[in-house]
Amino acid sequence: LVLADVGTEQLEFQALTDRSHDLSYGTIACKAENVLLDEMKDKPFLPIAIATDGTPHGSHISLGAMGDSYYEYLLKIFLMTRQDPSYTRHAESWVQSMDGMLNKLVATTPSGLTYVDENRNGAPGRSFHHLVCFVPGMLALGVMQLDNLDSWRRARYREAAEKIGEFCYNLYAKQPSGLAPEYSTISNSPEVEVQPFEAKYVLRPETVESLFLLWRMTKDVKYRDWGWNIFQAIEKNCRHTVGYAGLLDVRLLNPQKDDAMQSFFLAETLKYMYLLFSDDDTIPLDTWVFNTEAHPIKMTKPLISGSCERL
Repeated sequence: LVLADVGTEQLEFQALTDRSHDLSYGTIACKAENVLLDEMKDKPFLPIAIATDGTPHGSHISLGAMGDSYYEYLLKIFLMTRQDPSYTRHAESWVQSMDGMLNKLVATTPSGLTYVDENRNGAPGRSFHHLVCFVPGMLALGVMQLDNLDSWRRARYREAAEKIGEFCYNLYAKQPSGLAPEYSTISNSPEVEVQPFEAKYVLRPETVESLFLLWRMTKDVKYRDWGWNIFQAIEKNCRHTVGYAGLLDVRLLNPQKDDAMQSFFLAETLKYMYLLFSDDDTIPLDTWVFNTEAHPIKMTKPLISGSCERL
């Protein structure tokens, strides 16, 4: 099993319970999540592979593909339930994971940019997947909305969110096309390397998502400026007569399109781009939580407070 698959059901299933008054949906999701939380115990991470009984398999740690939204949902299920005590353990595990990420996975490039590495069999991966660019936004959301986050962590998470967000934007700004590669390799050279097989762009939303949340957190106009630069690059390189398409090689000034428009471009990339330039009362973050596909779910207290922790 994949960690992100097992750990990315909780918002949707709890929302089904809230709206249908059928407790079975939320119960199923809670049982699966509690198995994972029991496995975490005092550990900051779980590997991206999970056995069918919930035990960790292997030692590949990543906040990118196959791990990302597990950590995202630890925070968001707590926020969606209006920080109900049922989900306190989720929030505590999220803080534990973010502390572990900052202590063990966050690294610096030779040019001084801050990024989130992965760990493969105990060694740094020295690679970066665009999916990880959701992390600055996740940290910003916790800074803004998590009531019981202490002041030291709030300041630390805020600083990390801004630094990692800058790294993600630089992946765009450094390319002739103005758009970021799918994968980057961190080498000893001052610049981030982009290998030929990693140079595609598939209209991903993660950086724009983080720019939106960083803007909401800081009100620093640079995040809107960066988002506008990305939007202009998309318009220039990806727009087609019948929609938008990804690119085969972002290192080229006039890259070839890949003849595919991913569904998340409409559901996420353009939605977060719109919200980046909208007022704060457009989907306010103290009332709504976005699931991992950017669908807003209204916050509400569970039907039975404490039901999840009693399973």
